[in-house]
Amino acid sequence: MNLLREEIEQELVQIAELVAKVERLLHLAKQTDDPDYLAGFISGLALYLHGFYTGVERIFYKIAREIDGVVLSGSDWHRQLLNQMCIEIPDVRPAILSEKTHEELNVFRGFRHVVRSLYAYKLDAIRVLELAEQLKTCSENLETEIRQFCKALTH
Repeated sequence: MNLLREEIEQELVQIAELVAKVERLLHLAKQTDDPDYLAGFISGLALYLHGFYTGVERIFYKIAREIDGVVLSGSDWHRQLLNQMCIEIPDVRPAILSEKTHEELNVFRGFRHVVRSLYAYKLDAIRVLELAEQLKTCSENLETEIRQFCKALTH
């Protein structure tokens, strides 16, 4: 369990760094009216939002593998993995995510799929900016809940 906690901690550190970069990009994006320059910021933000959820999913995958003893497969495994983190498994682990955090993360999961499926210049800039604005709060909620879970692992 110590190795798992350390791996989770490393992911949380990287997620925090990514969130800080998004905050800086948001600040810079608000300082330009140049459409090409702004398009670059939007593409960068979308890539960071994609990276955020990918990091979150790595944490969940490790928990599912190491603690739950389950490795999901199939075309819907990303959704199943996120849903699994809301479920308490008696005598194994408590639920990791609240319903609120699950809902927030599900939006980022869906957006990651969009980023993988579209050319960057076709992304909805307003949607990217909205998600970038929501990232910090979602990340803070996630970190709180993951840390509570890790604390429960030590008992």
